[in-house]
Amino acid sequence: MTDDIRISEFNELQFKMLRVHKLQDQINELFINPLNLNIMFNDYNYSLIVSILFSLYSEVDSKCTPDEKKEGTKKFLEIEELIMENPPYEKGNHPISKVMTINRENWNPIKIKLRELNLFVRNLLDNHGFNPDKDSELMGL
Repeated sequence: MTDDIRISEFNELQFKMLRVHKLQDQINELFINPLNLNIMFNDYNYSLIVSILFSLYSEVDSKCTPDEKKEGTKKFLEIEELIMENPPYEKGNHPISKVMTINRENWNPIKIKLRELNLFVRNLLDNHGFNPDKDSELMGL
């Protein structure tokens, strides 16, 4: 019976690591052009990055300290408020224009916060054993 539990725990860890890996790959792809409109999801890549980072954060949340959870909540709220209050795109100046232009003044702080949030979440994952290179015995390697 104990062997069955160990196998089950090992399989669960493998699937969790696979989910984390896939989410990180998605983020890497979206960071290639974070301002691009993603037709598949009908949203901008920067918004998708925030959503995927939250999914990654959710994978590690149960292992986080109260201070890490507090900092994570703060960082996610900051970027969401920043995007809502200072969107990186704005409609053109002409009254009938539907062309969206990038507002670089709004985009630059969002870009910086996105990078900070990405590093914060990835560091949490590393610090709590979600990096197979650092914790190879967890993966049976």
